[in-house]
Amino acid sequence: SANMQYLHWLTFLAFLASFFRGTFGDEAYDPEATFSFRGELERVGLPKDNRFKRNASNCYNDKYDFVICYKEKINMWVMMDENKPMARGEELFGINAWSQKGEPDFLLIFHACGDKQFPCDKSTCLDYQQRCNNLADCKDRSDEIFCKNKVSLQEDYDKDVPAYVPGELITKISFTVDILRIKAISLEKGEISWKIGLTLQWQDPRFQALNL
Repeated sequence: SANMQYLHWLTFLAFLASFFRGTFGDEAYDPEATFSFRGELERVGLPKDNRFKRNASNCYNDKYDFVICYKEKINMWVMMDENKPMARGEELFGINAWSQKGEPDFLLIFHACGDKQFPCDKSTCLDYQQRCNNLADCKDRSDEIFCKNKVSLQEDYDKDVPAYVPGELITKISFTVDILRIKAISLEKGEISWKIGLTLQWQDPRFQALNL
């Protein structure tokens, strides 16, 4: 009957909607959404400012001619640079292993987080202030991984020597002086003996923040 055919069509459409949500992720339905990779970007030559957008062919492309498409024949996502295959992975959203011919697998996270957000391994987003705060804000707890060492320092780094900032003739240093304790006051000599704390601050390009 017509009613049964109508129900069959509704069931089929519901199945398709469920399939595509599982394949592309709910966030991919937003036509204005942009997506980004983080992780071992150097393995495929991806720039740090990579931003992908979904196109009419259900692929994702950026301004650097990188394209990511799902290939049904091999059941994998393929990353291409000017139509040259660069890497492939079984899943797209979240953290996943990608492979290159003859090379060890590497990890990339595909997410839709903003510049001031941290992408969890499952591609959900957090405010960066929630990163490494001793609380598992990501359901997968990935925001508290690799939090022990937050800074990478050069071997010759000396915290007592102000850094040279490229492009500037002098290094700008700000300081604060705190009076910690007054030891003695001599009215006859007009002298005061005290203990002070001196704090110096400057911009230092010699270290790099990790996972922040």
